Amino acid sequence: MEAKIESAVSQEKFNWRKFVVEQNSVIILALLLIFAGCSSNMFFTKNNIVNILRQQAPYMVVSLGVMMVVMTGGIDLSISSIVAIGSIMTTVCLTFWGFNTGFGLFMTIVISVLSGTIFGIINGYLVANWNIKPFIVTIASSN
Repeated sequence: MEAKIESAVSQEKFNWRKFVVEQNSVIILALLLIFAGCSSNMFFTKNNIVNILRQQAPYMVVSLGVMMVVMTGGIDLSISSIVAIGSIMTTVCLTFWGFNTGFGLFMTIVISVLSGTIFGIINGYLVANWNIKPFIVTIASSN
């Protein structure tokens, strides 16, 4: 009986349409990379890859946080406002303390991360304890 099951599995035909539908974002990314690599001979250099990763690091960190919310079935529409608050706090703190002191840079990082964390905790508290829909809470806190 096991031989029949194995032979049925091995004879299954590869479904290209299903593959393209399930992996469309990977295919599009691959096509974009091929296009960019063919457009410029400098695209796949070490300096350019490091530069791209350095520029995208903040977006990667933010998207990891949003990914956790989406994986649990929620939605967070206030992320852009919370990032803006963190940026404003960074600007205010650096203007006040300056770049030169280690204390000023440390406090700037702490205060800007803490401001985003506080707004995230407020949103989470309202969703979890008051049973308000995440859509409503995050739209309200983004205004």
